[in-house]
Amino acid sequence: MKEKKINTPEELLEFMEQNIHYGFVDKTGKIHTPQDSSFADDFQKKWHLASPEKLKQAKYGNCFDQVELERAWFLEHNYPIKTIFIWFELDYENSYSMHTYLIYQKKNNWYLFEHADEKNKGIFPFKRVKEAIEYQKAKQIETNEPISKKIKQNLKIYEYENPIYDCSVIEFINNILDSSKDITKKINYKIIAMDFDGTLLTDEKKITKETKDALLDYKSQGYQIIGVTARSLNSVARVCQLEIFDYLILNNGCYIYDVKNKLGTYQATITKEEAKDIAKKVEKISSEINYCGGKTYYIYKNKVKEIKNYNKNINQIEEIKEEIARMNIFFKEEKDIEIYQKMLQKIYPNFNCFIMQASDNSKKWLVLNPKNMTKAVALETLGKELGIKAEEMIFFGDGPNDIEVMKLVGCSVAMENALPEVKKWAKQITLSNNKDGIIEFLKQFLK
Repeated sequence: MKEKKINTPEELLEFMEQNIHYGFVDKTGKIHTPQDSSFADDFQKKWHLASPEKLKQAKYGNCFDQVELERAWFLEHNYPIKTIFIWFELDYENSYSMHTYLIYQKKNNWYLFEHADEKNKGIFPFKRVKEAIEYQKAKQIETNEPISKKIKQNLKIYEYENPIYDCSVIEFINNILDSSKDITKKINYKIIAMDFDGTLLTDEKKITKETKDALLDYKSQGYQIIGVTARSLNSVARVCQLEIFDYLILNNGCYIYDVKNKLGTYQATITKEEAKDIAKKVEKISSEINYCGGKTYYIYKNKVKEIKNYNKNINQIEEIKEEIARMNIFFKEEKDIEIYQKMLQKIYPNFNCFIMQASDNSKKWLVLNPKNMTKAVALETLGKELGIKAEEMIFFGDGPNDIEVMKLVGCSVAMENALPEVKKWAKQITLSNNKDGIIEFLKQFLK
């Protein structure tokens, strides 16, 4: 019989209510349930983590198993999620002293999805992740009476990802302890970093007064404010005051600018010979080629209105009087983008060659950066120079070139208008770039 398609979280909860029962099936096929007098002992000795497919076949699983079924469904349907392990730090003998659950985001709210906890089944809405975690923490303390009275101070909460199927209880727990983040520990964030277009800037390419004033206030409190963008220095200066920032990471990481000391350093460059050679290969099928220096955009082929200290039309590469940090190639036909991305990456292995897309439209183009030089690499490098760890950084973004930074930092935040593939990697989602999303998030997160 064909399985009924599940389209919503509510339908998933209904499916699990009808088909998944609390317990587990051991490797001999025997079913174990909490009604068994030996259940706790059997769980420690005979349980192994079931994959979503095995759980649906067995129809019995504990919270560890059920969360993996939930994880698979929510990720397949492009929901941002967090999976949480809560543990009263006892020994492994008490199976009731630990619990796992899933939180998912829809629009601007977070929802606790709970099926395994018999006393607390349902979908519960919250404005913030922290509120959902605190709610479930209170429920677990209540459920674990009288144990919780004795060791409440030893309660630990971890965010974890992708455990190994078929692992034992001890392997499951040790993997979380070794590789996951204890979110009961308060992190002292020191860097607030952000992308520009589609993130800091509105669709009109402006920074609102509220956002500007708030960032200046956070800067005065001691936070390092860092702009992380594909723009050049003069391009940034056109849309906002440089004094908002302590540092600017420009051209996708190739140029770092110290605002206070007015000092810029190239992290890596493209030689003029390499740039000329690349241009020859795409000359006939491209509509425009941009050569991006640390300060100015140089536009070849497609003549545009020149703006002093921002962009310059050129007829040949020799007109460029500064280092080249990046190239943008726009094609006449979109079908050529992927073909030439693969071809150029193969010919020039010392470059990162990737397809870029703005979150506010469907336009795509090809970007070439020096190899191993990304926004993430530059931010990590700058962090080390400042003595700041990646886990002490907050980053806001919306586009494909922000994904590596999302993976790096302690708190990654996607804008509501971000591309779906970016939201998958974000730990949080805030309002859009047109609704002061950065500041609305920080007001709640840092209070």
